[in-house]
Amino acid sequence: MNNGAYAMEANAMASAQLTPVGVSLRDVRFDQIARACGGVGSRVTAENLRAALVEAGQSRRPVLLDVQVAPTRLPTATL
Repeated sequence: MNNGAYAMEANAMASAQLTPVGVSLRDVRFDQIARACGGVGSRVTAENLRAALVEAGQSRRPVLLDVQVAPTRLPTATL
């Protein structure tokens, strides 16, 4: 799942009352990396996840689904 950040690190910093620094990612296209390596890559949202899973199940090549999700704070993250 792609939330555009190193979320575990961001949550750990926030839990320690630190300003999260260096944890946000630019638009990393993991789907394109998969294609460049010879696999199948698809950028997926909640709306098209089911169709992407069906299509992935029919592939004979490795598949990477770059599932876009919102960042979520994890209450258990501590330093």
